[in-house]
Amino acid sequence: MRVCSKCKTEIGLEEFGKAHWCKLCCKEYRDKNKDKIKVAKKKHYESSKEKILKKCKEDYFRYEDRIKEYNKEYSKKNREKINRKKRATYKVSPENKLALNGKYRANKINGTPSSLTEEDNSMIREFYKEAKKLEKETGIKHHVDHIIPLSKGGLHAPQNLQVLTATDNIIKGDSLVTI
Repeated sequence: MRVCSKCKTEIGLEEFGKAHWCKLCCKEYRDKNKDKIKVAKKKHYESSKEKILKKCKEDYFRYEDRIKEYNKEYSKKNREKINRKKRATYKVSPENKLALNGKYRANKINGTPSSLTEEDNSMIREFYKEAKKLEKETGIKHHVDHIIPLSKGGLHAPQNLQVLTATDNIIKGDSLVTI
């Protein structure tokens, strides 16, 4: 048994968190001070950003196998929930689905370079957004095409992508001809 230093109630040890307060008092405090806590957390993150990111990276590499195994199990158990969330996201921005599909196809044949930065991924998504935008403006279906096809050793990278009409892309197929 232990006494909460806030409410002075004697309770079992399992009812205590990390602090000297019982879980109920801790929850009460968090509920009353949400904004104050949020500001303090943000301030702490900003002042320690480099250190926090470094620690996250180290932890990821230390526990990479466990994390991958957990993610795999989670995906199996929550397949429907994940699919619902993806469908909702794709309704809002369908170009993201197209970008992910392109990345998936490229990964299958090792066509995505490991050196892609977040900026490169953003540029790739922009190609898919442009294709969707052109499709809405003109009423003609557009595709994101690999200038050097993946099947011929091309990479799924911004410098190897172009937006073509669907007809032109289908005519081009996996040839090296640029249109």
